[in-house]
Order: sequence, then structure tokens, then C-alpha cells
Amino acid sequence: MLYDNALLLSNYADAYKIWSTPLFKTTIEDTIACIQAEMSAPQGGFYSALDADSEGVEGKFYVWSLEEIQHILPQSDFELFATAYDVTASGNWEEHTILWQKVTTDELAPRFHISVQEVQQRLAKARQLLLEARASRIRPITDDKQILAWNALMVKALLQCGQAIGNQNYVDLATTQADYLLSAFKHGQNPHTYYHTVKDGRGKHTAFLDDLVFLADALTALYQQTCHMPYLVEATRIVEYLFDYFYDSESGFCYYAAADASDLIVRQVDVYDNATPSGNSTLAHLLLDLSILANKPDWAARAEKMLLRLKSRIINQPYALGRWATALMRIPYPTVELAIIGADHQALTDDFYRQAMPHVLLVHSAAAQDNQLLLAGRGVAGQNRIYVCRNLSCQQPVATLSEALELIKTTSV
Repeated sequence: MLYDNALLLSNYADAYKIWSTPLFKTTIEDTIACIQAEMSAPQGGFYSALDADSEGVEGKFYVWSLEEIQHILPQSDFELFATAYDVTASGNWEEHTILWQKVTTDELAPRFHISVQEVQQRLAKARQLLLEARASRIRPITDDKQILAWNALMVKALLQCGQAIGNQNYVDLATTQADYLLSAFKHGQNPHTYYHTVKDGRGKHTAFLDDLVFLADALTALYQQTCHMPYLVEATRIVEYLFDYFYDSESGFCYYAAADASDLIVRQVDVYDNATPSGNSTLAHLLLDLSILANKPDWAARAEKMLLRLKSRIINQPYALGRWATALMRIPYPTVELAIIGADHQALTDDFYRQAMPHVLLVHSAAAQDNQLLLAGRGVAGQNRIYVCRNLSCQQPVATLSEALELIKTTSV
């Protein structure tokens, strides 16, 4: 499923920032390569899913027998590969093997008396041989409809991965795909909203809460990376539309469907984080972000109303309300705002996003910008300046990222 891969990529990006584990970086790269090869539509966007079944057998396209792998790989590589990927005669799933790297490259190297680099090269070669052999199998069906919410999750995940490992190609791909969503999913009859799905170039069903919130969230993240103001403008407009058509002023939450949805018997409010995060919990984060970035201070109050209403449930059921819990943490520990101004603003931004620094809102530009509160009237010509702020109250600017990081860690503004 597309959403599984998107959420996993986001987690691996965060994990790589913290631990710099090479396996996490490889997993990011391999997963994105798979998504591009298997689930990317030629005109833009990503398909929803690949079926598990082919030829009426679950997993047939994806799993392997020991005999198949022995036949495909050179004998010199088979033992190394089998040890790494848990390949046995009995298998690990219905007498077949789902390949997973049980033994790390660092553990394999001394066991086989070769270097880590050689382990990596030989395993990569073996995987390529198996991939080529798998191409002759009958493929499972691809669910080729595109879902706005899932595509938006993937856009943000691509951005986060590009930031974490310093791969500009992933950032560019996120930007390209976001622009596609803004165009292809725009509702034909209602210019204020989007479609829930697109297939064969045709939109269907009006977008639901998670479609719109995840899109606005991805656009807000892209704005902070690219300083492209139209992304912030559209994210803000989407939230304003949600307040007009989805918001329940009594509870403080949003319904899953719009007020003008004609094919629903009952409009429901969903707050639980399930296989994908709740639209409402993501909205709480988004309101806190946009209260600063879009200068909408009353939106922070709306977020706090949502959080306080759910506070006891968040404390008692954190596994069902995980994204809510992280939003609740932002009330006693306000988000840090970072404004970077100067000729090197993009390079400094890229360097910052390789750090493990959650809940930091970042804006940047070569010079002061009157349309962005954090950038208005700031900066010194010919010099880089970094402002560390909380609640729009800023410290004296510093010139280097290391100084800014120290201020974030040690200073209460």
C-alpha cells in the first residue's frame, strides 16, 4: 500500500537523522526506488497498491524457495545471501521465504572473512539477479487509482527523506508530485476543493478531511524547504475551507466529510490514529504551524481546544492517539521558530534539516520579506543571519548554524 511505504519512509528519515545508521539510508533509497519503479504513474502521482495475489496464490510474486535462489545465484554468493536474508529449506512463510535482512553487513563481514564493502557489493548483485528473475513471473494487479491523502503522505515522506540524507533529487520529486496533485486533483465543479481519487485522468468523489489536511500539511512542509510562498497560501486556503465546510464549532473537531456531501447518511468525527494518522490530529499540528507561518494566532487557540478536549484520552490511550500525543507536547514546550536570511540561506536550510530537531518551524530567504512575519525587517546586507525564536520573540541573531543549534538546545527565549 502506498500509505504504508510513505509512513515508513517518514520514520526512517527521522531515525537516520538520530542514528545515521547506513541500513536506514539504504532502506530509504531502496524503498523510493521501488515506489518509482512499481507505483509511479507516467503522468504524475502514485498508484494506491500492488495486490498480494497473483495466479490465485497469495505472495507468489514476492516469495522464494531455497531451490529457486540456489538456481539463480552463483554458488559463491548463495551462502552469503542465504545467511543474510534468512533463506532456509523450510522458509519463514508457508514453506517459502519472504526476504528480510536478518544479519547485518557488519556482522556478515567477519563471519565470511571479507570486507563490509564486499558484502554490500555481493548482496546488491544477488538482489539484482533475483529481481531480473522475478520479472519473468506473472505480475500481480496494480490498483491504479490515485488517492489524494496517500499521495500527500508520500510527497511529505519524499521531502523528509531528501532532507535527512541530503538527496536533492528526492526534494525535487516531492515538489514535482505536489504540483501534480494541485493540478490533477483540483475539483472540476467546485474550485474550492479537490477530488478524493483520480484514475485515468478523471477525478471522482469530493475530498475528505484526511485528503485535504494531509495535502495542506505536505504543502506547509514544502514551503519551509523551498520558501515558495504559493505553497503556504494554498495550505492556508485549504484550512480556511475546512473551517467553512468541515468544522464543528461545538466540539472543535472536523467531520470526515464536508457539510455539502450528498451521499452520506451520517457525518462522523474520527479522532483516532489508525493505519494512517487521524485527519483531526494532523490538523492540530497544522494549526499550530500555520498560526506562526501564516500569522493566524487564533488557529493556535483552536488547536489547543482540540487537544484539551482529548487530553485525558491521549494520556490513557497513547497508542491509539500517537499523533495527538506529539501535538499535546507542543503546548508546554512551544515550537521553535528559525528564520534564516542571507546569501547562503538554502545551504543553511539544507544543513539544518539533516539535524534531529523536531518541532522547529523554519523560514528562509536571501533578504527580508514583508509577507512573512518572521522575515520582515530582518537581515544584514551581505551577511548570513539566523534568528532563533519562540512565539515570535527572537534572540539576537547569530551567523552560523552551530550557534543556532546551541541556542535551540540551551536557551529559553
